[in-house]
Amino acid sequence: MSYKKRLKNEEVDIDISKRPNLSLDSTVTIENINITSEVTENLEPPKIFEENSADQNSVDNNCEQEDNTIYPDKKSFNNIYNRGWALESLKAAKADFNRNKAKINITKEPKIFLKFTDKQIKTIFHEFKEKVISATPKLVILKDRKFGYELFIDGSNNRFWVNALEFQEPINLKSPKYKHVWQGNSFIGYGFVEFEDFINKVHNLMSKGKTGVNLFRDYVVDVNFDRNRFISSNHDFKLFTYEEYVKIEKWYVKNKINIMIKIAGQKDIEDLNDEIKMQNKDKSKTTALQVIQAKLLLPPRRCRFLVVMPCLNPKYKGKNFANPENKLYKIGFLFND
Repeated sequence: MSYKKRLKNEEVDIDISKRPNLSLDSTVTIENINITSEVTENLEPPKIFEENSADQNSVDNNCEQEDNTIYPDKKSFNNIYNRGWALESLKAAKADFNRNKAKINITKEPKIFLKFTDKQIKTIFHEFKEKVISATPKLVILKDRKFGYELFIDGSNNRFWVNALEFQEPINLKSPKYKHVWQGNSFIGYGFVEFEDFINKVHNLMSKGKTGVNLFRDYVVDVNFDRNRFISSNHDFKLFTYEEYVKIEKWYVKNKINIMIKIAGQKDIEDLNDEIKMQNKDKSKTTALQVIQAKLLLPPRRCRFLVVMPCLNPKYKGKNFANPENKLYKIGFLFND
């Protein structure tokens, strides 16, 4: 069947005879259906629910009147928990619980530190001298490069203990903050019965292992407080007095984010920028060498892995090394933490 293509404005004749016969006035009639009484009787629900509910009430009443449930007697020999393996396992569980409860109570109690004798205190001062940060009859704190050590006598086992410590740098000499050093799932600490073995172990920790090996990258030789810069060198260092160190510590805490490290005798991008600024003031042009240097020179590095080390003061002839004013201090930077 083909259709003739029509134009857009072409008139079309419609045959009215082909329209449907229905009109808006046409209606549809539905014959009424008579429902007989037989059908209505079949539609009524059965009365079985009422009979069942009555039977259920009678059953509930009988259950309330007769309770034949048998409960086990806790004191009877027939009870499984009063004989055989069950009784033994129950006793073992109770004993284990009481033992763990006793351990918890012990850990909650504060540590009991015994006092060092005067001879032992003198020996510690003689062996470690400037490394002594604080000393009391019950506790001595040492600081050696990155790590420190806590010396005490544990009253629970009467042993001389040494625990490795890590300080918050730069260390506050009046009130140092530190934490114990952990290796794996245990902290680095040793207890000895003999005092000599205890002292030898402290020397061993300072020279070997994780606490004894500290690789330094460079040391501080000067400080530029105005520009927040440390001046460091890998072949020289400077010993700061107590007053100088306290000033550096306060400055570091206040400007920690902005502090960076410059290498002494080595030109960096900051030095080049200063040169160019001076040339601009004199109205002189930048050279080709400066353009090349701007692409090659590095900026100052971030201040990371800072470590403070107490050192002997050659002018001090006394023995009160616990006083921070009687020592000098060296500041260095490690390769990594």
